[in-house]
Amino acid sequence: MDPRFFYAIAGNDIPSFIRLVQEDEGILDQRLFGSLNTVLHLASKYGHINLVREIIKLRPEMAAAENKKLEIPLHTKGTLSNGNLKVVKLLLNQPWFVGIDEDETQLNTLHVAASNGYVGNKINLPFVADIVGHLLNLCPNLAHNKDVNGYSPLHYACSKGHVSIDIVLLRFDLNLALQFDNICYSPLHLAAMNGDLAILHEFVALAPASFQFLTTCGVTVFHLAARFNHYIALIYLATVFCDTYLFHQPDKFGNTILHIAISGGHYHV
Repeated sequence: MDPRFFYAIAGNDIPSFIRLVQEDEGILDQRLFGSLNTVLHLASKYGHINLVREIIKLRPEMAAAENKKLEIPLHTKGTLSNGNLKVVKLLLNQPWFVGIDEDETQLNTLHVAASNGYVGNKINLPFVADIVGHLLNLCPNLAHNKDVNGYSPLHYACSKGHVSIDIVLLRFDLNLALQFDNICYSPLHLAAMNGDLAILHEFVALAPASFQFLTTCGVTVFHLAARFNHYIALIYLATVFCDTYLFHQPDKFGNTILHIAISGGHYHV
């Protein structure tokens, strides 16, 4: 790619961008060496909304162009991880959008949004859940897709502690709570391993049946909270489930949550 063109895009220098296009319209077809990112990939990644509009006006078909990883501009991880909501909404509203192919690691755009769940260092900002909502409305099958490790978008949201995204996904389809990864962990299991009290609370409220599902070793959510020494989470779960058999149920080796806690040296549990 012509360095002048690259710097015009990176610097959001629209006058220079337009001047270069007027001098040679073919410059729009240039790509970055290596990644094969188009000018729209770059403008989307940097969040330059007005430049994105200009490119789509000049080359609407570029919105569906793929880079070396077979990612379209909307699918590019930088677009979502940088929290460029206006860019995402603009790309989502294009008539060409009918779905999103998986990339080389089988991560779709919803995986990326659920995993990142942030802009900068601010967690669970409302517009990230808004991005997830847009993706679900336009392409609902994305919610059920899994990556190479068997992770669904809900697995990612639970493992990263993104409560607002968990709520959006659970309200979209409660069956997402019953999906297992390649080593038979559900999204709820991951939340228990992290001791994420806020997410556990949402599962109690929205998907209580998910607490009935065990790992291949017969391990419950309560076993996992005890094993990873999440005292506060375990106390919360005890207040909800202490009168149930499930709370006292041993794993396939006969270990109760008390056995797990003692064997791990977590005596305060």
